[in-house]
Amino acid sequence: MAQSVSLAAMRLAARRRAGQETLDPDNAFVSDEELDVVLNDWLQHVYRALVRAKSNYYRAQQTISTTSNTSLYTLNLDFLQLVSVDWQFSPNDVVPIYPYEEAERNVYKIRPGWLRNYPVYYQLQNNSINFIPTPQSAFTVLVNYVPVFAKLKDPDDFFDGVAGFEEFAICKAAAYMALKDDNSEAAGFHEAQANLMLDEIKAMAPSRTAGLRRVQRVRNARRWGNGPGGV
Repeated sequence: MAQSVSLAAMRLAARRRAGQETLDPDNAFVSDEELDVVLNDWLQHVYRALVRAKSNYYRAQQTISTTSNTSLYTLNLDFLQLVSVDWQFSPNDVVPIYPYEEAERNVYKIRPGWLRNYPVYYQLQNNSINFIPTPQSAFTVLVNYVPVFAKLKDPDDFFDGVAGFEEFAICKAAAYMALKDDNSEAAGFHEAQANLMLDEIKAMAPSRTAGLRRVQRVRNARRWGNGPGGV
């Protein structure tokens, strides 16, 4: 279950750890505006660590409607990393689309495509996705992807720390405030706590999917456009 925490809650937690609670944040030793910058920097670090774990903690979907004789389509502005691409053949029938290598770019142009039992392929090109064969009609394509980190701006903005992993950013912010207050001993303590949390992220995040990993049989799927394992 997601464990989302508000920016306001993380501000307060960081101030408490640093012993710098205040009723007047605008005139505090470290203002809310300054603290938000520090928190966002380290929350982004947590986000990237979880993305690198390949555990699908953060996921979004873009729907693309193809048009005749158009192979290249712009991806969403928040696109960071591709997860998978599907062709919504019908409401209850989704066909996986697989990537093609650069050396294959011309081979599939002469093959049938966008038929249920024939393969369709994609390639990421800059901030766009290209399909071969080129669509000759309107089709629905679902692009599953990891979005970029969205900075928190308002007190009620939330970050999904998944399992309390936002504590890393809170400890780093507390260390920043302590160091700015010339309290190097406290800063060192908070840095150590942050490092422990980072170790937990690295250890726990890849274990989100329990059990043995399996290798998908995709050769037939790529050939005939079926799901993993083919027919």
